[in-house]
Amino acid sequence: MHPSLNEAEISSIVEAGGGRFIGVLKEAPGKSEAFVLFISPKTKSTLAIPISQLTVEAVRKQLAESNAAFSTGSTAEETHCTGRLKNNKSREMGLTGIGCRCGD
Repeated sequence: MHPSLNEAEISSIVEAGGGRFIGVLKEAPGKSEAFVLFISPKTKSTLAIPISQLTVEAVRKQLAESNAAFSTGSTAEETHCTGRLKNNKSREMGLTGIGCRCGD
């Protein structure tokens, strides 16, 4: 995926993969590329994919992994959007202080 996509194109890819587009994080500590941020409609988890890896299939895969991680023992209250990243991969990428703008 070419990193020069515009926001409408990025949003279309995320939505086609089943996510809710939040925005693009252009700079993250220690990272040299932008990250696409999106929400799982099922769990309200904020997820991120490096823009160079953004495809419909990559969004679907990340959503499936996140949804599976929350499927055991989770309730709607436990997964309600708090504006905090809940995905370990996102934390490993240094995306710890990003607030959610999903409106939930």
